[in-house]
Amino acid sequence: MPNSLSKIFNRSVCFVLGVILTLLALTGITFFKEFLFGFEIQSMASFPYYHTARLYSRPGLGDQTLMLEIDGKTIWVSGDAAGGDLKEKIIWDETGHIVTLELAGKKVFSYNAESKTEIKE
Repeated sequence: MPNSLSKIFNRSVCFVLGVILTLLALTGITFFKEFLFGFEIQSMASFPYYHTARLYSRPGLGDQTLMLEIDGKTIWVSGDAAGGDLKEKIIWDETGHIVTLELAGKKVFSYNAESKTEIKE
């Protein structure tokens, strides 16, 4: 009888420790992922073609680096941008193919997600 109770107790302790260590590991992984790769500050899907644009910010020492990702592929990376809110805005056109990134009301980058080409003006 005592032997079976100790087995149950040991299994319960191992289970609880496993849950705690998993949560700690996930917290650490999330922290380093955001620190190394940046965190998402804006996301927008096009309609009706279901392309997705995501804007990430990776903070630095007094500045930040912005990265625009379309359908899982990084297509634009800024140089060192000023820290803080740059009034970032992702805009899809009415066709759902062309995305434009604006910073502080100025057009910075345009991309055709269907043909996978940058639009230069």
